Amino acid sequence: MAALNSMFGILQPRQKREYGVTANVLLSLIDRMKANESPLPMRYSQIKADVHVVHGRIALDEGTEESAKRAVVHLKKALEVFEAIGDDDAIAAAKSNIAVAKSMYEGMGNNEELVKASQDVYEVRIAELGEEDKFTIDSGKNYALRLREVNRGDEALELLTKLLATSKQVLGTHHNTTKGVELALQRVGT
Repeated sequence: MAALNSMFGILQPRQKREYGVTANVLLSLIDRMKANESPLPMRYSQIKADVHVVHGRIALDEGTEESAKRAVVHLKKALEVFEAIGDDDAIAAAKSNIAVAKSMYEGMGNNEELVKASQDVYEVRIAELGEEDKFTIDSGKNYALRLREVNRGDEALELLTKLLATSKQVLGTHHNTTKGVELALQRVGT
């Protein structure tokens, strides 16, 4: 499930529907196992959380206020499991996804929550992966773009400049992550 979650953005609508059906089957199997075996091994809890993330992402992808509310329900269930497991990266990502989903029906007043959630993801990735990891750099870019949304452009520029230097040094000038940071820097700088 985690591997499929990382590919979600490139899946076609038919594949996303199939993904949702597969997630439902897994959830059903885990619930049946839970009835017979208590407590479940941690790997099954991780799969259950990933299934809720799948459902949350599918709901978010629909793009309606109602689907965003459904997404929050699923993402909160995933968050509960991630907190029980103690997976800091998944906790930060779930909180960020919940903030994104809420912003879809609460309006733009939720931007500060989005900034905080993006900051948390970035800080967890620094702690777990280091500042030179491409996932950390990408999380930093997302955080900087959120800073810009709340009129903290100077902080965003400073962070993006640092991220660009790191990305060029570690990943090279032609890497997609480096190019993404360059684009973000151009957006923030205008």
